[in-house]
Amino acid sequence: MPTKMRVFVISDLHIGGEFSDDPAQRGFRIMSRPERLAGFIEELADRAHECPIELVINGDFIDFLAECHEGKQPWVPFVEDANEATATFRRVAYRDRDSAVFDALGNFLAKGHALVVLLGNHDVELALPGVRVAFEERLAQQTSSRIRFIYDGEAYRVGDALIEHGNRYDPFNVVDHDRLRRLRSLQSRGQCSANSELQFVAPAGSRLVAKVINPIKSLYSFIDLLKPESEPLIALLLALEPSTRLQIRELFKILPSAFFHGQRVSGFPRRAGDIASIMTADPVRRYADGRLDSEDLSLHEVMVRTVGHDAARELLDSGPRPGDIGSRSDAAFGLARLMVMDDRSSVEARLRLVRKTLGVLDWRERFASGVEADRYTSAARVLARNYRYVIFGHTHDAKRVSLGNGAEYLNSGTWSDKMYFPAELSSDHEEIALAALRYFLEDLRANRLQSYIRFEPTYVRLDISDDDRVVRADVVKHEQ
Repeated sequence: MPTKMRVFVISDLHIGGEFSDDPAQRGFRIMSRPERLAGFIEELADRAHECPIELVINGDFIDFLAECHEGKQPWVPFVEDANEATATFRRVAYRDRDSAVFDALGNFLAKGHALVVLLGNHDVELALPGVRVAFEERLAQQTSSRIRFIYDGEAYRVGDALIEHGNRYDPFNVVDHDRLRRLRSLQSRGQCSANSELQFVAPAGSRLVAKVINPIKSLYSFIDLLKPESEPLIALLLALEPSTRLQIRELFKILPSAFFHGQRVSGFPRRAGDIASIMTADPVRRYADGRLDSEDLSLHEVMVRTVGHDAARELLDSGPRPGDIGSRSDAAFGLARLMVMDDRSSVEARLRLVRKTLGVLDWRERFASGVEADRYTSAARVLARNYRYVIFGHTHDAKRVSLGNGAEYLNSGTWSDKMYFPAELSSDHEEIALAALRYFLEDLRANRLQSYIRFEPTYVRLDISDDDRVVRADVVKHEQ
């Protein structure tokens, strides 16, 4: 059947953050190769002879969280001021090297192709009226009719495929679109509001980046490259630099606000602001709304919520069972001990606690193309009742997963750099694992990251037929 249109889906570009003047250093970025992305967009622009081309940027396009600001707070979870948000976008869009991406997008549109931009959780500011206008101006105003913004929590339908970033199913990164809509409404009229009920509250993950990750990143550039961002990453950081305990405590203050987000079995969000049902009042909600002092939720209480009541009860009463390496409670115990350890304790003692946390990683599943975290595949199965293909980004891992009944989940991956924990750390032989951990720790301390970094740019390609069906769907690694 003839192809009516070809759709290319990319996500998690993370354009933002200063480059380093030293070529050997990363700067404040996780996207180090904008020229490669610009080249890919130019390749698409030159394919007009095949059929109409649509490029979908599926969230986390601009990394506003990586941009430093003047004043007392260099890192902010959300740039609420309309003028500052627009200025921040322009700084990124005209920055040397990053500007090549915007030039390529302008050329892509000038050749008659279409661009669709969806929000992620690092680029929420793209929803603001002034930023959208600045974006269109950057790509050349005469092309704006071929740019489509999707910024109200909607997904994007093309043929029998559904496309969305995926952060809606990650409790840490759910965007409160109700409050964001109110903010946009005010800004479109040149107004602002001091009413806290109307103010937009950034996702817990964004606050975590601004308060915890970015201050540490100036010392250790691996902090937002190493995946997954869970207990082992925090434990590794505490072993490397015990003084970061103070910043990490901020994480545990932020953590509770993520617990009232998430999805019901039906696929609908738990919280009204996430566009669905009613949430019951409890201490976690009061904390998130600023009506409960952070001291009312201790580190241990947060861990109860993290690992579950049964596992936490065991942890708090007596610690994990001997030999129970790999359980969620064991990981939490190792992390809790690192949090309260004396700074003078030996590196060896710290490394053994880091090893306890590593058991929560499933190394085989992490690298398998046919496996994805339950929160995303569960959501995709609900969505697949109405669509044959469900396409997310967000996780930075390109995937293709069967959902049953002929439906499939596809993840578009990322164009930013990433690191993984070396597989040797999971050895069943403790001394082998500890030796690998010591070596890894020294490399991280010295910011010797190059041998661990992977750059695997990927995209999803969809061929749409004349009868508005997807006749081909692929997850593709871009080869230069």
